[in-house]
Amino acid sequence: MKSGRYIGVMSGTSLDGIDVVLAAIDDRMVAQQASYSHPMPMALKKEILGMCQGQQTTLAAVGRLDA
Repeated sequence: MKSGRYIGVMSGTSLDGIDVVLAAIDDRMVAQQASYSHPMPMALKKEILGMCQGQQTTLAAVGRLDA
């Protein structure tokens, strides 16, 4: 991997929040430089869980979640 600073973004399966990290990576080490966790809004969490549990949806609704 090329040395540099990288940003990672994820949400775990519990959907309790969105986590972001800034890491410096080189040949020898990975160093966390900053991190932030933002609580998942309840309406968004319900919409995502509904889709994951087989609720009917539309392509437009999936697109809104991916925006």
